[in-house]
Amino acid sequence: MRAPLFWAFLVAILLPSPLWADRDDNILCAQSAKFPDLSIAACTRLASSKLPNVDLSAIYNNRGVAWYFKGRFDTAVSDFTQAIDLKPEFAIAYLNRGRAWRRLKDPTKALADFSTALQADPNNADARSERAAALFDQGEIESAIADYDELIRLRPDYVRAYISQAACFVLKYEFDKALAQVNEAMRRAPDDLDVHHRRAELLIQKNDFEAALAEFEAILRLDPKDWRAFTERGELRRLRQQLSAALEDQNYALKIKPDSSVILAHRGDTFKDMGDFERAIADTSRAILLDSTNADAFATRGEVWRLKSNFARAKKDLNRAIELQPKDPENLRLRANVWLDEGALDLALADYDAALRLRPHYVAAIVGRGRVYEAKRDNLTATRLYQQALSLPSADPHTSIPAQSDARSRLNEFQRIEQAEASAKEEARSLASAKQLSEIEAKARAEAETKAKLEYQQRLAAEILARNETAAFEARNKQAVEEARLASEVGIRVALVIGNSTYEAVPMLPNPQRDAEAVAAAFKKLGFQTVIQGRNLTRAEFLSKIREFEDLAAAADWAVIFYAGHGLEMNGLNYLLPIDVRLLSDRDVQDEAISLDRMLQAAERAKKLRLVILDSCRDNPFLSTMRRTVATRSIGRGLARIDPEVGTLVAYAAREGQISRDGNGDHSPFTTSFLKNIVDPKLEINMLFRRVRDEVLQETQRRQEPFMYGSLPGESFYFAIR
Repeated sequence: MRAPLFWAFLVAILLPSPLWADRDDNILCAQSAKFPDLSIAACTRLASSKLPNVDLSAIYNNRGVAWYFKGRFDTAVSDFTQAIDLKPEFAIAYLNRGRAWRRLKDPTKALADFSTALQADPNNADARSERAAALFDQGEIESAIADYDELIRLRPDYVRAYISQAACFVLKYEFDKALAQVNEAMRRAPDDLDVHHRRAELLIQKNDFEAALAEFEAILRLDPKDWRAFTERGELRRLRQQLSAALEDQNYALKIKPDSSVILAHRGDTFKDMGDFERAIADTSRAILLDSTNADAFATRGEVWRLKSNFARAKKDLNRAIELQPKDPENLRLRANVWLDEGALDLALADYDAALRLRPHYVAAIVGRGRVYEAKRDNLTATRLYQQALSLPSADPHTSIPAQSDARSRLNEFQRIEQAEASAKEEARSLASAKQLSEIEAKARAEAETKAKLEYQQRLAAEILARNETAAFEARNKQAVEEARLASEVGIRVALVIGNSTYEAVPMLPNPQRDAEAVAAAFKKLGFQTVIQGRNLTRAEFLSKIREFEDLAAAADWAVIFYAGHGLEMNGLNYLLPIDVRLLSDRDVQDEAISLDRMLQAAERAKKLRLVILDSCRDNPFLSTMRRTVATRSIGRGLARIDPEVGTLVAYAAREGQISRDGNGDHSPFTTSFLKNIVDPKLEINMLFRRVRDEVLQETQRRQEPFMYGSLPGESFYFAIR
């Protein structure tokens, strides 16, 4: 009887009991933030178990947290709602549902849930912090400040509360209060780099540039590799027109963080201020490639396009910046500047007004409105707006300082015109005749208007001249920009194109030279940075071209070789024939011809694509005259099949053992089809050669079938840019 009892005991300890399974599920269900997938499964089992003493409200809350961390915010809301329905006083569930509503962009529901959580638990610091942030997002700044006051009372050491409240004071232009809160945060966390950065930003907004520079030095003492400090110090130096020093800081920041979209956008601003528009566009374009949501990069590039008078591109970029940051008034102001330059005054005014609704004391937008009314010849309104701009603090020195300088200049101009008119009126009043007085006043007004108009036309002519000079500069650099664009989209592409027609020992082939010249021209038009051409090459010249190409291919993404001319296969190996071959015997092949393996070796270091295209399977004219020295040595018809390494593709004009036709037209059937299809941007390279195969089969009545050997990696390759 002992054996059955032993096995019963062993089964009992190996099989999990329901009690232990429930305990494990409770543990996993509570790990919602750390293991969301396991937590969801465990919480679901517990919710459906119908076991006694199971707190379903806690289970639904935990599962909602797991859904939140998986980014399924709508599903999270559903679970939090079930938890609240089961336990209406469940403060944590309200807090969590409010967070999910914020991520779903529903601030009204988020605020309601945070408030309910605080009613249930007034001392819940997390709920207080979340509600303050939601109020800030809604623009209810006073209420947000009050919540941050209470949060600081509850958690005096919560550094982020001081920083967040400082942001509220900045929106009220109460910079001293903001700085006091940041200083308190620094007292509590003296080594917190984020606090130091916020303090430097505030000092810049207060125009205390020397103190801001000292703050950046303090940051770099704490962390000499803080790329943000170099970037922001560079931005401060740009603001002070120390452009070379700004560029130096930004270049150093890029050494620390080479692929930073933020740093590139800032350096683009510096290049813009230096008048180097092409580099500004290059930097901002690269920033956008790295981060398509970088609104600052779109805004800067849009401003550069405006300065280059390319208003369509400027508006396209600025529209995208506004779409990404709809509550940033700076982007609206920049687009308004474009409308103003185009003469669309009402559209400009609408954008300036929208910017001021977001930031009521936005100096640059107020000055922009003044420029609109000045263009509308309403100098009275323009004067009032310029005076208003000068009465406000320079809260945003990046824009307010130059805007106030512009306002001051325009007011001085108005004053000069008014003085001229007053002088003319005084002269008119000294005349005895009322008629003379009237005529003089009219003349004075006309002269003043004519002079003002002339000066306006002179300014406009100067702007047009500057734009024309910029356009001329753009035209001179168009090719370089186009090459940079192609390089950024498809990488570096190089090609070796050889056509051998005039063989010394056998009759001339009509088409290979023309085929190669047409293919080389097509590659250049498609954006290949370098195309090495060779025609009618001797063996020494052939090898020289291969070595030149091999060096370029090592640094390229694509390496493409096109060869048209004679080729042959011997003992399963393929050879391409220079024009000076004699091939009196089979042993001369290795000495006088170029092996296909040598061509593949030249392209093998390219990073993405290695492609060899051979229109060289023509009938071998040396076969009948070549003396055989080894009886077992075979010389085949056409070329032999090969198995290149992964990432390399070899395209034969005719599959192994077949002969390719030279054709009766300007090009061979294979090259004719290749040239036709290579310019189609919808044809991926594999489909392109399949299309060529079908067309050549049809053209040659199925006597010649192009064939591909090798395989490519998973990405798609296109000759023509979409």
